[in-house]
Amino acid sequence: MIGTAVDTNVLSELLLGGPSASIAAAALTDALRRGPLIAGAIVYAELHAAAPTPDELDSLLAGMSVEVDFDLPPDAVRAASSAWRTYLTRRGTAGGAYHCAACGQMNSGFRCAQCGVPIGGPRHILADFLIGAHALFRAAALVTWDRGVYGTYFPGLKVLRPGAAADA
Repeated sequence: MIGTAVDTNVLSELLLGGPSASIAAAALTDALRRGPLIAGAIVYAELHAAAPTPDELDSLLAGMSVEVDFDLPPDAVRAASSAWRTYLTRRGTAGGAYHCAACGQMNSGFRCAQCGVPIGGPRHILADFLIGAHALFRAAALVTWDRGVYGTYFPGLKVLRPGAAADA
């Protein structure tokens, strides 16, 4: 499957009508010009919290031209597991620090030492790594607000941040 994978955080911004929904919509419109939009099984499961039924979620995703790919290849699971282990090891040796979503710099303070973006929100979970690995093995790029974890742990993955110039 070739196309652009979409992270939960971008689709949920659209589904919930968040303050950056228009930026997310523009990013997906741009990505759709290059091929199909793809939501992996993990993204689908996370989005289900925003829709009362699977049928309603299917309808919402179809309305946004997003195809759901329920196949998670074994190599993607292995890559996610390896990246997750590396993340946990780094986080443990860095005193609980984690990567800035904007630039990828490892931080433990309230602001990123590299780009100045406020640090906050949840730390990463295994689902993030499964989403990244799915995108790496099943798509040409990933649209996400979180460049940090994907750019750091999946260096071969092209990461596209809504509202930003194309990231590598």
